[in-house]
Amino acid sequence: MVLMGGLMNVAETIKKRKSVRTYVPTELSRQTISKLSEIASSLEGPFEAPFRFVFFKAQGKLVGPNEGLKLGTYGVIRGAKHYCAGIVTRSKHDLEQLGYVMEHLILHATDMNLGTCWLGGTYSKKNLLSQLRLSNDEHMPAITPLGYSAKDESFLSKSMKWGAKSATRKAWSELFFKDKSLNPLSTSEAGAFEQVLELLRWAPSASNKQPWRILKDGTNYHFFMQENLMTTKAVGFPLQRVDMGIAMCHFELGARELGLKGSWVDMKLDSFIIQKAPCSYLITWQS
Repeated sequence: MVLMGGLMNVAETIKKRKSVRTYVPTELSRQTISKLSEIASSLEGPFEAPFRFVFFKAQGKLVGPNEGLKLGTYGVIRGAKHYCAGIVTRSKHDLEQLGYVMEHLILHATDMNLGTCWLGGTYSKKNLLSQLRLSNDEHMPAITPLGYSAKDESFLSKSMKWGAKSATRKAWSELFFKDKSLNPLSTSEAGAFEQVLELLRWAPSASNKQPWRILKDGTNYHFFMQENLMTTKAVGFPLQRVDMGIAMCHFELGARELGLKGSWVDMKLDSFIIQKAPCSYLITWQS
């Protein structure tokens, strides 16, 4: 499984990554796209759902075999010439798988000084789906632009960041808990995993909802999801499941960089109620 894959410093790259919506309107070199494509083809996820990435240009000739693809982003993304679509086969944990591998690719792009932005509901999906020719059992939960960040952000970009409060994250006491008591987990109680959880805390999520709730039980870290039904209704599928895959990517990369051993296992735990909302079990990091 490709984990580090050439990332110079996982923690620095995670903190460097930000959502870029305004780009310098220049094309990327073929060498840059080729390197990203090579990284994409080498990635493996923690689940069995097959996935693939398609790199394309929004206008003109595409990078790859497709021609004439048109993309509408409702004015949210400006200046970007290149995009990457994350495509996954419909199956168990398909959305989590896509979130995990695509965030890994995005971090590599960040390491290459490229700007990116997770798009899961602000692009003209119907038009794009028809032209990328997905099979009947595939779907495309997200895409990202790829390019160099413009120095001056558009007013819309600044407004969206403010609306999503993208520079803020929930406190530890709202995200991380311990044993069956469900009391908040302190940084000291996290021990060697304090930095790992902090890197997870900085994972991007749809509208910055941060749906992950982590329960430490001995040496196990159980991952639960708190779904936002309004987002699910607006997008048409539980986008928070993609966010959970992103969180898993941050957690595992952080653990690997610190030399902390562990692996993903399904303990089939029951859901629980916290902060007056149901939290559904996903998976456990067992160390």
